[in-house]
Amino acid sequence: MPVHCSAFSVQFIFGLGSIFIATNVVALIYFVNKLSPSLNLSRLVGLVFFPIFVWMSLISIVAYAGLKLYNLPI
Repeated sequence: MPVHCSAFSVQFIFGLGSIFIATNVVALIYFVNKLSPSLNLSRLVGLVFFPIFVWMSLISIVAYAGLKLYNLPI
């Protein structure tokens, strides 16, 4: 019996996370590809690493707050 990706992934957080990450990577590649002719190398590197830094900071803050909220050892 074939399993559809969307119906299968609703039940598993790993599937939802992987779809979210894949969508963000594709959007970032498309965005960089469209803007790359008008940007020099330093601005292009900043354009790529800034969203990565923002997402990693957000995930770290939420994880830290969750660990402190539930009194888990850090």
